[in-house]
Amino acid sequence: MSETLLADAVQAYQSGNLASARNMLTEAVADYPEDARFHALLGVASGGLFEYDAAREALKKAVELDPDNSEYRTNYGRMLIYSGAFNEAEKQFRAAIALNPESPSAYYYLTQIVDLPAEDPAISALETIAEGPLGDEHKAMAKFALGKIFDRLGEYDAAFAHYQRANQLTPATYDHGAVTKFYDAFKQVFTRDFLESRRNGGNQTRDVIFIVGMPRSGSTLVEELLARHDGVAGLGERAEMARIVGAISRHHPQGYPAGAATMTDEHYRGFADKYLEEIKPRAQEASRYVDKNLRNFQHLGFIRTAFPKAPVIHTRRHPAAACLSAYFQFFQDEPSAFDFDNLAARYAAYQDLMQYWESVFPEPLHTIDYEDVVKDRDATVKQLRNIAGIADDASQDMDEAAKRDIITSSAWQVRQPVYDQAINHWRNYEKHLGPLFEAFERHGVKLPD
Repeated sequence: MSETLLADAVQAYQSGNLASARNMLTEAVADYPEDARFHALLGVASGGLFEYDAAREALKKAVELDPDNSEYRTNYGRMLIYSGAFNEAEKQFRAAIALNPESPSAYYYLTQIVDLPAEDPAISALETIAEGPLGDEHKAMAKFALGKIFDRLGEYDAAFAHYQRANQLTPATYDHGAVTKFYDAFKQVFTRDFLESRRNGGNQTRDVIFIVGMPRSGSTLVEELLARHDGVAGLGERAEMARIVGAISRHHPQGYPAGAATMTDEHYRGFADKYLEEIKPRAQEASRYVDKNLRNFQHLGFIRTAFPKAPVIHTRRHPAAACLSAYFQFFQDEPSAFDFDNLAARYAAYQDLMQYWESVFPEPLHTIDYEDVVKDRDATVKQLRNIAGIADDASQDMDEAAKRDIITSSAWQVRQPVYDQAINHWRNYEKHLGPLFEAFERHGVKLPD
């Protein structure tokens, strides 16, 4: 019976039905409390549903029941990173490595939170993994980890070589033609006249704040600075808006975004209310809550119609810095990140669409440049609190990280002090970036003066 139940839960999880998997596994751990497999899969499924406290509890139990399982320890450590428990996460990763020295994932996550010295045995282990019999995904993970190690050691040529090989092992699947066609369709629906005519509809709340932009643009830092105020809840990269527009795409006769043109104010208000119903309980006692799903920049026309008064913060960074930082990440859900030409093309499409939104929105977008955040954090905090409509409490300790989960590759970095060196870190690799700048020129990316 337990094997059948486990197989059904795995099938539900692998098919993307995380809620169903979570529910089955919750019953399973009650019936089979000593079976570590149920606890481990419950932890992973709960994490996929943004239920990180439950995920950590389940994975901790799985490790207690089966302490010799490297995968359980790695997954538990990953969930600990999100909460900022870096010391305990490091212990889990090192234990996982001791149990299975040939699995790259524990090494990879360890390098995200620990500066390893040049003589650390992890380097030779990762080099062996990268040249070994494992599949390309595992080799790429090892190479990304090596890139991180050598970057922190200041050996930038070696770091770039590892990052370049990692990206070669993870081919991009970006379709620029499909993306630009999609964005052109937004422009046909969400015109200035359309948005102006709907500015008094939808839900008029200002309580929800949307942060949009490209990956590695400083968005997590901006969210963190907002969330350090007691009245603001940083909720991370929420999927609710994507689910709403996905449902319209599947069920509206004209699809999305074309179908958005035919919807009434009542439709938009209903979608807005549904979004708030799902997201507000996660904000607990906060009066403002931040949705930092960067890809929502694509859906700003829909968001502006559903929430005409909600603040929208656009985080922006030098194109070379943003694209190179993305190139250095093991993104499994960003199809353009593994190729300079695709990164430049994607950036050009994003830049063009954001300029369009700025030209047609009745309410202004608030653009925050990463470079300005780093140069003058206090001024940025005042600006952000003004945008959010909350009191600027000078007595609040802005050096104390908000107590929340941060579910991005910046989970460690954003909890560290901010240094000016971060602005121009990309210039350490400038001699390798000729192909990127050629791609910028080819795709019409506008670079700052």
